[in-house]
Amino acid sequence: AAPPPPPLVYVKASPLDHAALGDCPFTHKALLALQLKRVEYDTAPPVDLSVPRSAAYLAVNPKGSVPALALPDGSVLTESEDIIDYANKAGDAGAPDLDSGVDEETKGAVARAMAAVFGWIKNGDDGKEAACKAECCSALDALNGILESPGNEFLGGDSPNRLDCKLVPVLRIAAAALKEFKGFDLAQYPAPGLRAYKRRWSDLPAYKNTYYPDEAIVAGWRSKAGSLKPARPTVYAKASPLDRAALGDCPFTHKALLALRLRGIGYDASYVDLAVPRTLEYLAINPKGTVPALVPADGGKALTESEEIVDFASGTGAGPDLEACAADEDVRGLVGRLQPALYTWLKNGDMEREGELKAEAMEVLEGIDGFLEGRKFLGGEQPNRLDCKAAPLLKMARVALKEFKRVDVAGMFKGIAENERWWGEMEAWKDTFYPDEAIVATWKGKVAKL
Repeated sequence: AAPPPPPLVYVKASPLDHAALGDCPFTHKALLALQLKRVEYDTAPPVDLSVPRSAAYLAVNPKGSVPALALPDGSVLTESEDIIDYANKAGDAGAPDLDSGVDEETKGAVARAMAAVFGWIKNGDDGKEAACKAECCSALDALNGILESPGNEFLGGDSPNRLDCKLVPVLRIAAAALKEFKGFDLAQYPAPGLRAYKRRWSDLPAYKNTYYPDEAIVAGWRSKAGSLKPARPTVYAKASPLDRAALGDCPFTHKALLALRLRGIGYDASYVDLAVPRTLEYLAINPKGTVPALVPADGGKALTESEEIVDFASGTGAGPDLEACAADEDVRGLVGRLQPALYTWLKNGDMEREGELKAEAMEVLEGIDGFLEGRKFLGGEQPNRLDCKAAPLLKMARVALKEFKRVDVAGMFKGIAENERWWGEMEAWKDTFYPDEAIVATWKGKVAKL
């Protein structure tokens, strides 16, 4: 007798291409489970959810929802969890057990994240916006904590389980839809456990075989997203050497972004890849081709110097006074010396000058550290424009000097280390985050060998 045909899965059609897989998280969850368990299946023509369901599909699934899995015995599974159960039982016994590692705490954390992400995207009430964002960030922090625990490469431990299948589509929606509709960039959110988790998933065949583009997510959510987004300036920032769609480590860009966020000014970010020639579109905005650049919300003349953008923030937003300063002229001078001292030392390839350049950089760091001891910021209790300039350079010093010069800035300079800790508690710092690895990647090609 001929073997029975494989199950037939019905999926959401992409709003961009009705013949392609769309962005339904329930469908994606079920497909990931089938893929992880190596269940062979055929895919029916995708179901267009933007129009009434066909009589043929309603005969398969009277609810008209997706996903649906038609089995060889004539039965049809119309709930994603039922499809996962089927995959776990019918799939390859040598594949990961999708029920392994499932506990109530993690189950609750995933459900909370899904509700928080979807709730924030859909929110159109300005009075609830801050609470929606706070709940979403808290839910993401909880997941990050779980994933940073030893042995938790996935929620299921060393291999994905059914909760992973549920979470991954939610994180994809969070990354694409929150950035588009709420100006929240998950790639920049300080959650290293989530970032590592996403990288691990992206290497799996199950993820690659069920891929749909971010544009499909944005299109799928456009009619559901709450509209609160006013016209905002656009900031052109350096793209990360690790991810061209994420913020990179340019201290001039970081200075400008910190000033904007401290003053409560929202902006749309566009990332410029400095590793390749600038596009004609960007050169039309900024003929110098440098970053940062800010195009005002009214489309006026672009600001192409970081200090101009700080001036714009200082005179436009509402927040800490960026012109207030507890620092004297000597400290101002030290911050002015910081960038050339660090850059010259890191780029030095002349052994005869190494001691001299190290001494200059260490003198500057010691001076700034001495002023910061007992203070939160150079501006006192709140950061000012001098802090916006110094903080990205001090972060760079901590990372690059340890990597390339074996100097432990955080261990040697307690005032500087405490200053970065205070910064780390501020939303402006969190909103402009980029990982230490981006700094290392940038400097790897610039540091001279002695």
